[in-house]
Amino acid sequence: MTTLNGKIPTRQQLLTAWRLERGLTLEDLARAVGVSGQRLSYALKQKTLRTSLHDRLTAAGVPAGLLPMRAVSKAQLLAENQELRARLAERESTSLPAA
Repeated sequence: MTTLNGKIPTRQQLLTAWRLERGLTLEDLARAVGVSGQRLSYALKQKTLRTSLHDRLTAAGVPAGLLPMRAVSKAQLLAENQELRARLAERESTSLPAA
């Protein structure tokens, strides 16, 4: 990977480079996804990003790998957990030897 001043560039630096290569300012990108430049700047510095904003940015052409991870709501996590528990219970019930 190309280094920047002898260091591997951060995700934010790579995103900035991506924007600049395309001639986009942060304000241009913010306008394209319907938020203020200040809001987008703050959001892009976080570790996670609201799903709706993540989806709008990727729809606008921003590579997902340059964005913070999608935030997962507690409800989504609970639903996934419930589904996994049901699948595990089903697997255990079919693998038990007959008595």
